[in-house]
Amino acid sequence: MFSWFPQNDNNKCRKIIQDDKLSIITEYIVSDDEVLHKTILNLQRSHFTNLQVLWVKNCKQTLRQFLYILLRRSRKIEVINIEECTSIYYFLFDTIESYEERDGDIDGQFFTQLKELRLTKVYQIRHIWTDDQPTIIDLGNLQILHIKSCLFLKWVFNWYPADKLHQLKELIIEACEALSTIFNSHDDKPRTKFPLLSKVKFKSLPNLRQIYGGHLEFPSLKSLMIEECPILTKFTTGFADSHETLTTDGKSFFELNEIVFDSYDNLVCVISSKTLEELRNLKKLFVSRCNELKILFNIHEEISSSTRVLEQLYVLTLIDLPKLSRIVNKKVSRFYQNLKILHVKQCKSLYLLQVPQKLTNLEISDCEVLDKIIIIEEEEEKKEKLTFHELKDVSLENLSKLSVVFPSISEFPSLQTLKITNCSAMRSFIEDSKALKESSATTYFFPSSVSFNYKPFIKCVLHENNMFSSSCHFVYVTSIYFNYLLYWWWDGSMQFIVI
Repeated sequence: MFSWFPQNDNNKCRKIIQDDKLSIITEYIVSDDEVLHKTILNLQRSHFTNLQVLWVKNCKQTLRQFLYILLRRSRKIEVINIEECTSIYYFLFDTIESYEERDGDIDGQFFTQLKELRLTKVYQIRHIWTDDQPTIIDLGNLQILHIKSCLFLKWVFNWYPADKLHQLKELIIEACEALSTIFNSHDDKPRTKFPLLSKVKFKSLPNLRQIYGGHLEFPSLKSLMIEECPILTKFTTGFADSHETLTTDGKSFFELNEIVFDSYDNLVCVISSKTLEELRNLKKLFVSRCNELKILFNIHEEISSSTRVLEQLYVLTLIDLPKLSRIVNKKVSRFYQNLKILHVKQCKSLYLLQVPQKLTNLEISDCEVLDKIIIIEEEEEKKEKLTFHELKDVSLENLSKLSVVFPSISEFPSLQTLKITNCSAMRSFIEDSKALKESSATTYFFPSSVSFNYKPFIKCVLHENNMFSSSCHFVYVTSIYFNYLLYWWWDGSMQFIVI
């Protein structure tokens, strides 16, 4: 093959091109420890000085040597993503030695341009950096911090002040078994604000006790998830706190629209607030397996009848909360009136449940002492008959104390599915004293005052032994309400008579 240069010159040319490439490269991706080792052996002074994005996977102790070199020569790094580097022990960034041995033309702190740091399955590290004092590192531009499966990590920040993370937008930490705190600072300020933090997720952190020693403010927080953090004492004062007497300061959570709490054993109440004004944008609340939770919303001041509370709440799910007795501690006239989906399961101490008229889906099961459902009316003035315009599906199961589903005369023009299982005390779908007096020998489960507007695809399911009270031997259903009924279930334990 014809060549302009001798072979040796070709090799030199390729090396020069490679050197130039590493000098101007802005993104470096490596997934092989041997390749990284060769790169270190051939490093030139100008290499990686313009690096902005670093992606590393499946590298061993060689990675720490590379990071040590990188800290000394680069001030432009914006993104660091390290995955499945399982043989790096004790620490990841040697900030002390790198600081002392910086190249002559490099001064100032490390990480000044860092915007995103992701660490996944870096199993053996106990600390992210050897020294994170603000004189050595500057994380003022950090926006995203994700840490997952760093099993021996003790804390995220040791000396670095929380108030200097003023650009942080996402904080996600998962599956770090040894983690005991997020900020291990020795001089916690009494009050610290995260002005831009919009998403927080803590999951599978069995030894996490606290996030910060002082009070935290989250004026921009939109999504909060705390799952499987059994010994966490609080998220911040008055919110997800183990002390229900303390209240929030009214300066946070105005943007919060999603809350997920699961296996958060020290949680006593979701929020303890003066007026509950903070959660005005909350759309979704999911709480499950919180063994000490007694109440969701603990309000300390009186709320006027004209005040709308939790007006944006769309979905409320409560599962396996053995000590939950009430949703809210005060009578609130206009309370989650726009709620669409309400699921309540395995809340064995819940005796009272508020139900709004705009529901589309209602599921209640295994609530042993629930004996009363209160309808939250859309208007203040009382109406003779209430209408659930949007309610499509109702499922009631294992409610041994509930005798009446809806304690007032109601209409259900959109109801498609009704399922009632093992509700032994139930005597009527609605409370209608006039209908119940129509016959002393029978009980009308659907009195004449109830109104449905069934369509051809609708089904109604009523089943299970002893579903109704012992005095209810027959269920009389007026046929006008079931002209289009396609499916009727009978298990032999009851007699259904259509008249």
